[in-house]
Amino acid sequence: MMNKYGSLEVFFTYPSDTDKVIELVTNIQGLKQWNVGTAVLAPISIKVTSTKDGSDPVFIQVQTLINDVVVDQSDFSTYNTTETTFSIRIFFFDAFVSVNLNNKWIYSYAFAQIEYDEGNITAAVKLHGATTTITNLRRVELADGREAVYVDYESNTENGIQSIIQQRPILVQPAVGRALSFTYQAERDTINAVYVGRYTERHTLPSSLSSDGLIYGNDVSVSIDLETARDVGFITRLYRLPELTTGANAAAATLQKRARETMVQATVEARLDPRVMLSDVLNLDLIVKGTNRHIEKQVIVENIQIGLRDGEASMTITGRTKT
Repeated sequence: MMNKYGSLEVFFTYPSDTDKVIELVTNIQGLKQWNVGTAVLAPISIKVTSTKDGSDPVFIQVQTLINDVVVDQSDFSTYNTTETTFSIRIFFFDAFVSVNLNNKWIYSYAFAQIEYDEGNITAAVKLHGATTTITNLRRVELADGREAVYVDYESNTENGIQSIIQQRPILVQPAVGRALSFTYQAERDTINAVYVGRYTERHTLPSSLSSDGLIYGNDVSVSIDLETARDVGFITRLYRLPELTTGANAAAATLQKRARETMVQATVEARLDPRVMLSDVLNLDLIVKGTNRHIEKQVIVENIQIGLRDGEASMTITGRTKT
């Protein structure tokens, strides 16, 4: 499903030597400003080029391309002849794209029209010309157009977090060092289960299940889950997400997928494995003794309980099955 509201945020760092060209290629579709009436939407990419001539300051050039054709370009001087590292941020939000250099805004472009694939926005970093090393490459899971969030000083921690995440279906999980991790739909490492003593499943039909989600938000739209429709049938559900100015379709699709995965709740009893953490995918490849039944499952870890009995440590893992 395509939507005119969406976002993508990518960071990376690279040396600012001469003629280093790095391109961010996306599947976001756009139209340039002042487009001809017959123009059609095409994939957008952003090129960043660093240039230095002799003792002159280092320049950076930003180009916006649609279907590999440059539709806009701007040059920016760093006013520094010894710049050695560029820290780049490229940020799409609705119909705009902006580029930051070393925490300073240097470029923006407004598209006449734009469309995002809410289910799978892709981004790839390509290097052209001279070789270089790209470091600190990351894509933000919860790209948000707000540069700052103001919270009432009388609010408690929970209300402050809710003001930041709005109505997104965020999972808040404990992490190492008494920290908290926040994730939208990210999964950690895939770990092969070892020394499994028992595996059980519980099948349910969650009330949150839906094949056709009616989204009440910035735009009224529909999110369709074909796997739920195939497995269970036609089920409609209303998702009220009026606070989300972007990403409502992605939020609804995440809620649908999570509800579908909870149809099969798995419990795994095994020897203690310190590698396993919350949100990891536990890969099960088991042969049941006696019946020789072959169990192949992937369980997204939602809870871990550790016990000690007769000097032997064990753990009980519960989670939803990955689909």
